[in-house]
Amino acid sequence: MEEEIVGIDDINLSGEDDWPSDTFRQEVVRRLEPELTKTRLNQPNLPVPTDPNKVEVYVFEKATTKEQYVASMKKVFISLSYQNRQGSVEGEKEEVPKKDETDFPSNSFRKEIVHKLETEYAKSGVAQTLTPQQSEQQAFDAADGKDDYLAKVDERIKLLGQQPSPKPHIAMREKPIPGVEPTVTISVVEHRCSVKNAWRRVVRFFSFCVRSSASEQDQEDEKKNEKESDKKE
Repeated sequence: MEEEIVGIDDINLSGEDDWPSDTFRQEVVRRLEPELTKTRLNQPNLPVPTDPNKVEVYVFEKATTKEQYVASMKKVFISLSYQNRQGSVEGEKEEVPKKDETDFPSNSFRKEIVHKLETEYAKSGVAQTLTPQQSEQQAFDAADGKDDYLAKVDERIKLLGQQPSPKPHIAMREKPIPGVEPTVTISVVEHRCSVKNAWRRVVRFFSFCVRSSASEQDQEDEKKNEKESDKKE
């Protein structure tokens, strides 16, 4: 059933009240005003006139007969009725729900997952071939939806927990070296190295002394031999 269009066809005024009297025209303005108001509300983006008197005057000045005036005003009411129906249909359309910017697959959601992976990486203390960002990207690319994505991330976290923890570094005990000031301490390894180096220096020193003594003895023997040969001569 078509919507009844408000018009002026049913205005029955006779005598002095008939067109183009002010009484007739004011009745047209009275009917036109609510239609303009309704159109402005339904179609706020359209340049709908606010003053019905100006619309009526525009139509009145263009018309030369009552028939022309009535036909032109009918077009105005039909146009307003059409715009009102369009605005009502658009208003009834369901609004598309906005995406939650903090839910999957938004960047904010993924950044939280990367932060979670970084924390787990730090806890494991084991060097990984992939960075937390690369690991998250792999899970995202391979995932088929949010649930699958979270499941793949959990798998990566479980693998981190199953990796053996690195052995703690055990520092060697430091012992004081006999003959060294009590306030000075060095490690056992350094102590052993220093003892070896000391023995090497001792051995080199004695070797030098032996060679020096041998050379001095040889010189004395030569001198004795020279003296004995002189005496014989």
